[in-house]
Amino acid sequence: MTQTIPPKVQALLEVMAQKDASHEAIFNAYTKARQVCTSPDERASLKENFQMFAFFFDDSPYRPLARLAERAVREATGKDFMEDVLRKASGDLSGVELMNRGSDRFAVFLPDATEPGRLRCSYFDEHGFYGHTTRDTYQELLKEAWTDGFRVETSGQLDRLACTDAFVAGNEFTTKVMRVNAGESWNSVFSDSITDNAREHDPLAPGSRPSLGQSLDV
Repeated sequence: MTQTIPPKVQALLEVMAQKDASHEAIFNAYTKARQVCTSPDERASLKENFQMFAFFFDDSPYRPLARLAERAVREATGKDFMEDVLRKASGDLSGVELMNRGSDRFAVFLPDATEPGRLRCSYFDEHGFYGHTTRDTYQELLKEAWTDGFRVETSGQLDRLACTDAFVAGNEFTTKVMRVNAGESWNSVFSDSITDNAREHDPLAPGSRPSLGQSLDV
């Protein structure tokens, strides 16, 4: 959740926990709670809170609540977001980029160069590529990227980072790890000792970047 819901807002939402509360009362409580929120973060927290309950109300006989819940469910599942991304790209996501809400991890969609006919979503940050997923359709890739937290559209991130020293060094390190995975000895690949850069990007080191369960072969 973006931030804790203020007590004054939480008090209005207590009606949702009442077993005999009418659906109209629940709708009115949520509407009033949104009016009481004083910042975008509070409204975002309120929305996330309601999304946890929305699945119970998307078929409500009280239509205002049903419509509100339907919108919340679509947002919670990413359906509206994914449909919008696909629509704007006419179904071809080649070159489309997404980022996480922290704006420090990114995803780019491209045809897969190693498996003709298949499609790839590669993940990267300021230290280079760190994983990818290959699927048959962009819809599948987009759904997985959204699930992994890439829920904001962006552009130009790969071009911006690709010329930086950190990105180049990170990719060089990734290539060396791939060589080790292919059978070369760690010492022969990384010389006599692990460099500071290697320690920083060692995928097995504490605090390393998330692998998302994907191969380092990007």
